[in-house]
Amino acid sequence: MDLSAGGRRRVAIMAADVVGYSRLMAEDEDDVFSRLMSLRDNVIEPVVGEHHGLVFKHTGDGFLAAFETAADAFRCALALQPKVIEREARFPADRRILFRASLNVCDAIIQGGDLFGDGINVAARLQTYAEPGDLVMTAVFADEVGPALRDRETFDLGELHLKNISRPVRAVGMRVGGGRRLLSLAPVSPAPEKPSIAVLPFRQRSPGPDTAVVADGIVEEIVRALAARDELFVISRTSTLRYADKVIDPRSIGQDLAVRYVLHGSVQHSGDTVRIGTELSETEQGRVIRADRYDGPVSDIFELQARIAVDVAKTIAPHVLEWEVRRAMRKHPDSMTAYDLVVQALPHLFRLSYESHSVARGLLQQAMVLDPNYAPAYTYTAYWHIFRVGEGWSRDPDADSAEAARIAQEAIVRDPNDALALAICGHVRSFLLHDFEAANAILERAIEVGPNCALAWSMSSLTLGYLGDCGRAVERAEHGVRLSPSDVHTFWSQGVLAQAYYLNDDFAAATAWARRTAARNPAVMFNLRVLAASLVAQGRLQDARRVGQEMLALSPGFSLDRYAKSCPFTGSTLARWLDRLAAAGLAEPPQPRPRSSEAALGGSDDGKHGQYGEHREHGQYGERG
Repeated sequence: MDLSAGGRRRVAIMAADVVGYSRLMAEDEDDVFSRLMSLRDNVIEPVVGEHHGLVFKHTGDGFLAAFETAADAFRCALALQPKVIEREARFPADRRILFRASLNVCDAIIQGGDLFGDGINVAARLQTYAEPGDLVMTAVFADEVGPALRDRETFDLGELHLKNISRPVRAVGMRVGGGRRLLSLAPVSPAPEKPSIAVLPFRQRSPGPDTAVVADGIVEEIVRALAARDELFVISRTSTLRYADKVIDPRSIGQDLAVRYVLHGSVQHSGDTVRIGTELSETEQGRVIRADRYDGPVSDIFELQARIAVDVAKTIAPHVLEWEVRRAMRKHPDSMTAYDLVVQALPHLFRLSYESHSVARGLLQQAMVLDPNYAPAYTYTAYWHIFRVGEGWSRDPDADSAEAARIAQEAIVRDPNDALALAICGHVRSFLLHDFEAANAILERAIEVGPNCALAWSMSSLTLGYLGDCGRAVERAEHGVRLSPSDVHTFWSQGVLAQAYYLNDDFAAATAWARRTAARNPAVMFNLRVLAASLVAQGRLQDARRVGQEMLALSPGFSLDRYAKSCPFTGSTLARWLDRLAAAGLAEPPQPRPRSSEAALGGSDDGKHGQYGEHREHGQYGERG
């Protein structure tokens, strides 16, 4: 490709950089530099040249190359990645040089042998979302190479919000093969730091041995309850005993114990009543995040201790997560860990708007790229696909379902005993693939290893409902709600409970819980369907049709026929469900006949959009968790 002439022209761009370059250079600078120069001279430059391309810029840890056509750039990428992988195979897995690469096609300004323009910047930013040894491309590029992708393993990344790029960019990932297998041989990196918490001895506000016994028992129970939360790292009880008679300074304790949060409290015993107060503080600035008070009778002190411990644990964990989000948001982008990226993604994931959903996908993708062994990044990405299909944002529900199943399994490979990973894997099998028996076994395992994982109980409820075990579905959904009264996804657990009540023919309770869910998040489509169907079942057709109108306003392209094909309900349950939704006003409107021969032939619509193009249609909304 010749860049000697100036002007503007359409080009295809490949951007690539080395995965973990800073770490590799820090470990052995001379060796990595020598190998990188050898790859540049003997692999990168020759392969790019063979495909009619030109490397127009080296970036230290990567390069930018231009091609005459998207097809040339695509063929070059397919040839280049395996050659790099093959050449580096003789080195230890954690020392190999692997490239992540992106592809774009755009109009560019040519001057002085260099290229400039927004499309170049898009390619350079997009490469950070590519997985090691694989490719990521803009939807525009994917549409241009079209047929070449048909037999390739691709997955839609949705709209990504790139750094310093004003508009979101729809992107498509593609597995080249090899890089992922090589990475799987690498030693598992330490898990990113969890939020750590120390529970200090509680103060006695009234004298007497009974108060001391209650105080010690409460702390023991709280430590045990918090330690059962997989998302927290809890300091052992013995490590905090020395603070029993000291003035509480969260900042100094945080430095001493290397923890980010401190929980302390007091016990006051008066007659037949015990009053227990707790304070949760962050240790960076010593601020109180949460303060609570609990009262109860002394008559059954052990039951009181257990109840308060559970209440503290399920109240504290969401507030710690909220503070962790704030903490991650304050960090400089260059210092972000995979943990920070996942924490930032969670509020966007559970907001259930299309825009926030797109932001969440980008953050999760970056987390997987930054640490390919960090299981939660894969777990929440599988969850992202569940929402993407369930809320109707998927252009290809079958492809999204397959990708959700694959990536949920990747999470379990990385952490076989992660209750949340097991729960989401089970829900994918149930909700997306309709393999209910296999899903039920996985969900039982999730509850076994994580009895305090609220989502495991709620997702198990959904599968039991699909299997027709409606009484147990209600019990499990109720338990899920009890475990997550303040979580960011409480609306989801409450919506699941509403659906369980509906399946159990308790339509009044279903309506009440569906309304409660809608008050927390009015855009949850599966919950609105439960509400509409429950109202119809009670003969409240006018109320049901108002809900139906709300649903159509949120999703103008909703199709009951399309939805029926993917709904996990079966038999008479499905038939009654669809009849009730139709009665709520969600039946297909009659299509008007074409008024001319031109209209009959499809009119003059020239809006041709490729598989990954920017045209957005409202997809089907399955009754999917």
